[in-house]
Amino acid sequence: MNKMPTAAEIESDALKANLAETAGEVIIDPKLRLLLDIVSGYKGIHSSLEHLLYEICHPYRNWGLLIPQLRSFCLKNSSYYQRHAQGPAAFTLLTGLFLQALNDSAKKGTLLIQIIEAQLAWVEKLLSLFGPEDLQHFGPALNGYFHRLATFDQSDPAIMMYIAQGQHPMKKLALRLLAFSQDKSLIFDYRPVSMLTRIILDRNYNYWLQEDDPLPWFLGRCGALCEDFHSGQLFTAISHDTIRKHQERLAVIDIETDPIIGLEEILSLPAHVDIVRLYKEIPARLATVEVGGEDKGVADSDPIPLENRFAENQKLLFLFRIMDTRGLYLIHEETLREINRSLVQLIRQQSFEEIEQFLLTTFQLLRANVRKYPHTSLQCIQVLGGEVFDRGKSRMVEAFLWEVVRFGFQYANVTGVDEDWQPLTNPAHLANIRVWLNLIMQEPKWCSTLFSALIINLKLTGT
Repeated sequence: MNKMPTAAEIESDALKANLAETAGEVIIDPKLRLLLDIVSGYKGIHSSLEHLLYEICHPYRNWGLLIPQLRSFCLKNSSYYQRHAQGPAAFTLLTGLFLQALNDSAKKGTLLIQIIEAQLAWVEKLLSLFGPEDLQHFGPALNGYFHRLATFDQSDPAIMMYIAQGQHPMKKLALRLLAFSQDKSLIFDYRPVSMLTRIILDRNYNYWLQEDDPLPWFLGRCGALCEDFHSGQLFTAISHDTIRKHQERLAVIDIETDPIIGLEEILSLPAHVDIVRLYKEIPARLATVEVGGEDKGVADSDPIPLENRFAENQKLLFLFRIMDTRGLYLIHEETLREINRSLVQLIRQQSFEEIEQFLLTTFQLLRANVRKYPHTSLQCIQVLGGEVFDRGKSRMVEAFLWEVVRFGFQYANVTGVDEDWQPLTNPAHLANIRVWLNLIMQEPKWCSTLFSALIINLKLTGT
C-alpha cells in the first residue's frame, strides 16, 4: 500500500509559503476573557465557548461557519449574562463580535442576512428575560449597540437595508422596550432606539418608492378589462401616495422633546413586515373579485368559473410581480408554491395558447430561484408535469418538456465529507432525478428528449 506524502515531503514553494503564513499559536483576545470568566463555574459551557473564541480569534476565521455557533451559544446561555453584574460589558463584547462579522462580510449578501438575523434574534431573546431593573442595568450598553447599528446608515447603507427588511424586525425590539415605559420610576433613554427605528423606516419607505407603483403597474399589464375591474382599492395601502404620506409623517415626529411619545408615533406607522403582509394578501383577494368588482368568494379548492378566469389570471400576474420584487424575499418560497397551484388550475381549464406565456414565465422564475429553493422549484415542475400529461395534448407536453430540459439539472457536486464521513453533496440532486423519472414514467413514448438529457447528465457527472 502506497504511503501518502506528508506536507514536509511535498516540494511546493506555494504550500510552504502558505503553511508558514498560517502557522502560529492562536491567542484569545484578552478583552474577550470576561465572557469566559462569567461562565467559569460551568465546565461544559466554558469549554464550548473557549473553543468558539479560539476560532473567532483565528486570523483566517470563517464567519459562515462561526455565526450559527455564536447564535446558538448566545440564545442558549443568555440568562447567565443577564444575571451577572458584568452582563452589560459582556453584551457589548458579544454584539461587538456580530458587528465585526458584519464589517468583515460587507459584500456577502446571504451571509449578511444570516448575521443580522442571528444578532437581532439574540437581542430579542435577552430583552424577553429583562425586568425593569435589568433594563436600567443594561441601558447604556443597549443604547451603545443601537447607536452602532445606526452608523451603518452612513458607512454601509446596504447593511442598513438588510436590517430594515430582515425576518426579525427592529419594530419588535422597540415594542418590547416601549412596554417598560409604563414604569415611571425607570431611568432609560429612549432616544437611540427611536432614532434607529426612524432611520430604518425611512430607508424602507425610500426602497418602496423606488419600486414600481403597484396600481399603474397592474393596470398597464392586464389590459382594457381592468377599467371595469375595481382593483384600485386593493392597492391603496401599498401605493406610492400612501407610502409618501407615511414618510412625510415620519419626518416631522419629534423624538427629542419626549422620545417615548415619539417612539409610539413611529411604531404606529407600517414597518417592512406590515407592507410584506399587505402584498401577500393581494393575490388571494384578486382571485375572489369578478370583472365588474363583485366579490365572488371563490375557495381555493373550487374550480374556476368561466366568468372568473380573468381574476385568476390577474392573481397569477401579481404573484409574478411578488417574485420579481427583491424586498419581498421573505415570502418568495410560499409565492412559488401559490404560483404552482394557480397554474394547475389554469392548465385544467384553459387551452395551451391561453396559458403558454404564464408557463414560460414560470420556468424563468423557477430558474432564477432554484438555488434558493431547489426542492420547491422541483416540486412545482413535478406537479405541473402531472397536469400537462393529464391533458393529453402532445404540443403542450412537448413545450413543457423542452422547458424542463432548459431548466437545467441539479448535479451532485460532491465537495467532501462531513464529520460523520457522509458525503457533502447537493441535496437537490436525487430529488431532481426522481422528478425527471416521475415525468418519464407518466408517458415514456413522449419523453425521449427528457430521458436522453437525464442519461447525458448522469454520464457526465455521475450520482
